[in-house]
Amino acid sequence: MNNFNLIDDPWIPVRWLLSAIDTTPLCSLGTAFSCGNEMADLDCSPSERISIMRLLICIAHAALVMPEDANEWDVFADNLEIAIPEYLRRPEIHSRFNLIGDGPR
Repeated sequence: MNNFNLIDDPWIPVRWLLSAIDTTPLCSLGTAFSCGNEMADLDCSPSERISIMRLLICIAHAALVMPEDANEWDVFADNLEIAIPEYLRRPEIHSRFNLIGDGPR
């Protein structure tokens, strides 16, 4: 294995809804954010769940501009499935999630 990028390579244990197209037991960060509405739940222990959820929340906060007032919260998460994958594809972000291989971490 030359590369292992958390954005592209499956590593998050999930349970999919019955209607989901992809039913592999692991997904990548990219899939988690682009197909999150097809997931039933994370399939991991409580301590792993806390770690994964913290990572997902940190990525969401980094990718989205936080609302300035109460009115903006109504539409805050309307484009998560578009905004976060776009953020993760940015070259300066994408390379930081590569755990194995060349480049910065």
